[in-house]
Amino acid sequence: MSVRVPASHCPDCGELCDAATHASSDGEVMPVEGDVTICMCGSILQFGPGLVLEPIDWSKVGESSLKMKLLRLQNMVLDMKGKGR
Repeated sequence: MSVRVPASHCPDCGELCDAATHASSDGEVMPVEGDVTICMCGSILQFGPGLVLEPIDWSKVGESSLKMKLLRLQNMVLDMKGKGR
């Protein structure tokens, strides 16, 4: 389920984002600073201060398995975009 977040623009494509959906919850989960998200353009981002979208700081992601999961999710988004979904 999506929740409304303060509107900010994707730093890569400029799309206005004002909602977020938690990938592993059926309930309303508000993101917090440092949480990672993926724009529909495929950019991997994180929520910065005030929940403004900013480029991800890969040095803070940590474990390589999480990095691989993010890259697989990014590829899924790009694949869906390429198929016009």
